[in-house]
Amino acid sequence: MKSQSTPRKIKINARTAVSANSLTQKFSALADPTRRAMLDRLAAGEATLTELAAPFNMTLPAVAKHLRVLEQSGLVVRDETTGHRYARILPSGFEEVGAWLGQREEFRAGGLARLRTFIEAGAKRHG
Repeated sequence: MKSQSTPRKIKINARTAVSANSLTQKFSALADPTRRAMLDRLAAGEATLTELAAPFNMTLPAVAKHLRVLEQSGLVVRDETTGHRYARILPSGFEEVGAWLGQREEFRAGGLARLRTFIEAGAKRHG
C-alpha cells in the first residue's frame, strides 16, 4: 500500500504574496518574444509607440497592448514630453527579476559543476 503524502504548506505573508504576484507579472511580460524585442529596442533609448511598432507587422493598437503589459508589470514607463508619449525602460523594474535570478545562480553553477564532474568521470572510464 502506497503512503499518500500530504501537500506541504507554505507560509505566505502579505509581503511575499505581493512580491510573488509582481514577479509573476514581470516573467509573464518577458515570456512574449514581441515584448522582449520591444525591450531590446528601448534599451537603446526611449521611443514613441509608432517607433516601437515600426519593425513589427501588427497594428498600432496591438503594439499598444504589448506596451501596456510591459507598463503594468513595472518594466516600462511612458512619459509625455512636448506632446509625444515616449516609452522607456524602468531599470528598477528589473531589480526584482535580477534578485530572484541571482538567488538561483548558486544552484545553476552547482548544477554545471556536477555535470562537468559526471562528464569527466565518464571520459576517464571510456578513455
